[in-house]
Amino acid sequence: MNNLPPTLAVQRRLAAERDDVADLRSSGMVATAPGGHPTQIMTADVLRAFASDTGLDTVADADQTKAFVRRPGPCTGPVCTARSGGDRRWRGLVRQSGGMDLVACARAAFGWDDGVVVSEGRRGALGQIWRVETGTASYALKEIFGEPPAEALVAAELAFTRRAAAHGVRLPASHPSRDGRHLVETPGGTWLRLYDWIDLSPVDPAGPATPEALGALFARLHRCAPAVTAEPDGQDPDPWYHRPPDLSAWDRVVGAVGAGEQRQGAAGAGERVAGAVDVVWGDRLRERLVTVPELSAVVVPPEPAALILCHRDLHPDNVLTGPEGELVVVDWDRLGPAEPGRELAMALFDWFCDPAPDLPAMRRMYRAYLREGGPGRIDGPDAFSMLVASRLNFLLLQTRIALDPGAEPRHRAWAEREIDEALRIMPAPAHLAAVLETLEQGRGPADDRRAPGRA
Repeated sequence: MNNLPPTLAVQRRLAAERDDVADLRSSGMVATAPGGHPTQIMTADVLRAFASDTGLDTVADADQTKAFVRRPGPCTGPVCTARSGGDRRWRGLVRQSGGMDLVACARAAFGWDDGVVVSEGRRGALGQIWRVETGTASYALKEIFGEPPAEALVAAELAFTRRAAAHGVRLPASHPSRDGRHLVETPGGTWLRLYDWIDLSPVDPAGPATPEALGALFARLHRCAPAVTAEPDGQDPDPWYHRPPDLSAWDRVVGAVGAGEQRQGAAGAGERVAGAVDVVWGDRLRERLVTVPELSAVVVPPEPAALILCHRDLHPDNVLTGPEGELVVVDWDRLGPAEPGRELAMALFDWFCDPAPDLPAMRRMYRAYLREGGPGRIDGPDAFSMLVASRLNFLLLQTRIALDPGAEPRHRAWAEREIDEALRIMPAPAHLAAVLETLEQGRGPADDRRAPGRA
């Protein structure tokens, strides 16, 4: 998931334990928008409506998806998605690699002998972690079920993580195969990446030293980040982080919520929404939608000159505690351009707002960030653009899936849980104002100066 608060991250882990991974046997279309469950199935009409509302990815038609699913042998044919500025390609999880085939493939790729021991580690929505013991070293072998990251993203990740490690950021190092590849395809059509194994545990947001440790971590990441103006693959910055849904999109959602098999839609005269149903979150959604125009109004596009390369997914599931108590950053798949102050503002809510802001903890994290020379500043409502846009896009995506009569029950159930949580932790305009006031009061005279240049 993208930008998950602690409780949403827990739900992702629970879903992984339930083995909640789609096999694309549905005849619907595949939703792979950032921040959504990568295996959720949506019908063509619903996905097209979502894409129209958000300007994000749309996906190939159902016939192409079904042909892809039926294709025998390794999964070499992608399900294509169109996006402004070029094409992106995604692969759905059609079948998993067999255990022994995967081990044999990994042994050949990385040069391990027959004595290697592979055990199952944590499983997530996007893949499976395997622990590998070679006798001389321990590794984390990540099996990626979906489309692997683009080569440009892998190259950007490798370059940035080297810089970050040199500046004191702890992270698992990536290792290439014998022929220099950082992505290895398995016979079953999945993909492998190899990292150092680090014994990790969750960070306690309520821990006495957590705000200061997080502030220092973000400062180090931002200080060493290069300036960028585009995604690693050369496309424009992803609108998921700076373009909230059109307000009319919420009218259509509200029009689809209620009793009866069909209901007059709110998106336009004569429009009818098929399969409208009663949902437990309908009233709560209507209540929260009262503030959506005010929330959306704070969102403005980032300043190109202020963009740096950011992780963009530093929620509690991706910042963990290492064996010596140090913070360890994992899962760099969302790496891309962002304003540092906006990533920091989003993190304050990811870590310290469930459901109301913990203002003292936020102030301590921000003060630590400034003391460590972090270049970002949270000095106006626009600093919350990344937080608001990504949270609203995520909520809209989940409502589309929950109301889609063609979606598989398990995916609708997943969406229902996400909606319940997303509505509870959605920031209110008053929260943003309170955080701004708190951070301003917590700043000292020296904090008004811009931080030294990035290393």
